[in-house]
Amino acid sequence: MSLPHAHCPTLATVRHPSPPSRRSLLRLALGAPLLAPLLPGWVWAAGEPPVAISGVNFERTLQLGGQPLVLNGAGARAVLIFKAYAAGLYLRQAAKTAEAVMSQTGAKRLRIHMLMEVASQEFVKAFYLGVERNFGPEEQKGLYDRGQKFVAILQSFGTLAKGDEVLMDQVPGVGMVVSFNGKPSGAPISGDDFYAGLLKVFVGDHVADERLRASLLGG
Repeated sequence: MSLPHAHCPTLATVRHPSPPSRRSLLRLALGAPLLAPLLPGWVWAAGEPPVAISGVNFERTLQLGGQPLVLNGAGARAVLIFKAYAAGLYLRQAAKTAEAVMSQTGAKRLRIHMLMEVASQEFVKAFYLGVERNFGPEEQKGLYDRGQKFVAILQSFGTLAKGDEVLMDQVPGVGMVVSFNGKPSGAPISGDDFYAGLLKVFVGDHVADERLRASLLGG
């Protein structure tokens, strides 16, 4: 990807060709979701069965990097009659605000399970849009190089099929590890600030859908 010579690029300045018209509904699925809200993880009793979202089970607790995590919120992203994917956010401690989510240290997980076919380029566009909405130019400069690594990982998935699964794990001492169907993709991306930035795209003040934000925050 060539870079402008006159100034330092930002993530928001990187543009990609528009997808074929037959993908337009999928763009909406990523940009204007409807999430089924769930009860916050901290009120769930131990030993309860997994949370089922459109046939996908989300365990209420798990271990990551030797640390216990709880399911903070989960739901199905959809547009019209289509459901694009089921998603769940895992944290060390339940959080009801974006600030509480992003300020937490330690392990975190964002799990995405596909419910229909979606081109990975749609996730790339959603990421760029989220960054543009939630970060100023100077903040984007600090995320740019790592953001491009993340975009390259997303693009390597090609077209995601129904049943495919993406895990975005923040592992203490390692960084963000992205896995596709159980296999790590690319090198870990360093920095707690980058993972916090990724979560800000989902739960920050300027999101595509307030219902998504509220659901991931356990609302």
